[in-house]
Amino acid sequence: MFLRARAVDIFTEYGAMELDIEVVRRAVEGIYICLTKDVAALVRIKAAIAFNCILKHKTAKDLVRPLLKDILTVYLQLLEQYDL
Repeated sequence: MFLRARAVDIFTEYGAMELDIEVVRRAVEGIYICLTKDVAALVRIKAAIAFNCILKHKTAKDLVRPLLKDILTVYLQLLEQYDL
């Protein structure tokens, strides 16, 4: 759990850097999986925060667009469940 949370933190800190398209694609996939499928609340919350940073890339925006409904649903669940 802590390794997944730290991996997501890296994209929170460095996600705005110029990254290769393949790295951005894998990051979006990994963050999405952490956000929607991880059982640990810490990982899900950190993944929600990381999406904000990684979405500064146009490639990431294009990849997230079809997943937006699921992402927003999880965001709202997290806000309701943890009073964020």
